[in-house]
Amino acid sequence: MRKLAIGALFLVAPAICAGSSPNESKPGAVPSSYIPYELYELVLEADIVVGGEIVSLDAKDFVLRIERRIVGEIAEPTLRVRRFVNWTCAWRWEPYAVGQRVVLFLERPTKGDTTPCILGAGGEGEMPLDADIVKLQTSPLSGGAEPTSAASRWRVSLDDLERATRTLRDEISWTRSATDDWGLQDLHPRTSIENLEAFARTSRLANCLSIEVRSSRKWLGRRSSPGRQIEPDRLRALDVPSSNSNSPVRGFAVSPTPIGDLDGDGNEDLACVESGKLALLFTDQVGAIRERRDVRDADESQSTTWRESLPRATALVTVSTGDAKKGIDLVLGSTPRAVETPDLGALWFLHLDRSGTIQNSHEILTAESLRPMRRVERGGLGRALAALGDLDGDGNRNLAISAHPTLEPDSANAVYFASLDSNGKLVSTNYILRNGLRSSGDGALATVGDVDGNGVADLAIGLPEVTPDHFLRTKGGATYAERGGAVSIALMSANAEAQSRRKITLAREGFVGDLASGDEFGRSLCAPGDLDGNGVPDLLVGSVTGVWTLFLGRDGTVENHKKLEDGPRDVDDAVHFGDSLTVLRPSAPGEPISILCGGTKGRGERATPVLWMLTVGSDGVLRAR
Repeated sequence: MRKLAIGALFLVAPAICAGSSPNESKPGAVPSSYIPYELYELVLEADIVVGGEIVSLDAKDFVLRIERRIVGEIAEPTLRVRRFVNWTCAWRWEPYAVGQRVVLFLERPTKGDTTPCILGAGGEGEMPLDADIVKLQTSPLSGGAEPTSAASRWRVSLDDLERATRTLRDEISWTRSATDDWGLQDLHPRTSIENLEAFARTSRLANCLSIEVRSSRKWLGRRSSPGRQIEPDRLRALDVPSSNSNSPVRGFAVSPTPIGDLDGDGNEDLACVESGKLALLFTDQVGAIRERRDVRDADESQSTTWRESLPRATALVTVSTGDAKKGIDLVLGSTPRAVETPDLGALWFLHLDRSGTIQNSHEILTAESLRPMRRVERGGLGRALAALGDLDGDGNRNLAISAHPTLEPDSANAVYFASLDSNGKLVSTNYILRNGLRSSGDGALATVGDVDGNGVADLAIGLPEVTPDHFLRTKGGATYAERGGAVSIALMSANAEAQSRRKITLAREGFVGDLASGDEFGRSLCAPGDLDGNGVPDLLVGSVTGVWTLFLGRDGTVENHKKLEDGPRDVDDAVHFGDSLTVLRPSAPGEPISILCGGTKGRGERATPVLWMLTVGSDGVLRAR
């Protein structure tokens, strides 16, 4: 039986099985807090799981007529069970009554009394049964706080619960702690992680249980099967003509950005920064570059200032609205000239016509213009950018901007909002997020799409240098995944505020991928749209070891994932993925979505930068194009 916590101390509550309140309301009594059982813990720890109807009651017990035997050998048609007693932090959904139908997760007493008890001091092990539908974890804990289980919002069939309970118990091995009352420890699959993943695919309930058990701090070993690899000889690199030599350009410091079909041939075109120049790349039907066109100014005398930012460029994003044939609007972000100076970088608005000529250029905002509004104190401006569209419908274009604090070692990244009019002039600025982004790395930004269904596009924020707070148990003791990384999903409102956030990292928010120290999960991002057809957009996340496909739920948590994993590193043709990610929309319905993935080819110091040409399908698997 789980313990109750009072302050920083743990107080055993033997009265749970004795039928009296573990924390009676007395003047001056300290309110107890309680960590409720998760669903997988009920499933694994229960000695008895049954469903049936309450046929009689007394002051301490009730008698259940058994209709379904799920776990435990019970020969009799009825079972006497100790009643749950309401207390300060938990109460039953309604008073006991004859005729109520329930599903029970029970434990047998270890001493004395032979009457089994409901698991959980919050009564989590007792669930209403209506016809053949079970409402999972209904006890309102801590005055109505949300239960911890992701399945707590669900109603599931009794048949589904029975199948999932029996299968999980067959798939998971565990031991009971001999030193405390927390029960489960040393969780691991009885056969293989692949079998557990196959179980997860059988139903939503099975997936929930699989995620819960693999997210536990008590889980040992891998949390998911190894990612898929692609043989090097099947990969194609994007060859981009260089303006300085006959050799093709293979990599870029700034991810190329899609600009729509600028030349009207039906194919997505790109803008990029290469060798200190801004260029347009025109693609053909197979995604190859058929023409490179360096951008020039209509009035060359006005080009000096913005071109000075190109060698330090860190971000390039399209903010165009409407038809690309009318020209394109770009925003260019650059780093400070030197860390020691108060120069905080710059953001430039550039309007280009179809020929690639800049007709209008101006600096959108500067650190000096932000200081009076207390938006940015110090740090690099525009390390990452994302076009948010028009959040509030006022006709202006909205932009998310990452500010990286280069001069304050203890300060945090900030993400803020800028509204631009039709001419690219700054209308307003405000914070999207200022606190809670403790990462000094150069993470990415991406507009995911409308995750939560409120009609407003949401934002993904890469935090590659975050150290997940999840405890990793190893044979050598306790370790942490330093710089394992994280991705924050900011669920946006129309007034450009983050209504809530989900921080996806090791064993958090449904993500059960294996992150290790130095993985830098979140170093690149792109949004391919709704891959699996559940009505929620999904996300690609780059890391040091490959690219993850995250299938998102409506609440911003991860429902499933896939991984394209780097190949062996100790071979001459070693391949790496995930330094940058760019999604190209298909030219026709039903075609695969093309992904330009920045990475490297080769071993060690001889590795060269590459833009790999990949595709992603509805299964989330990244394949060679």
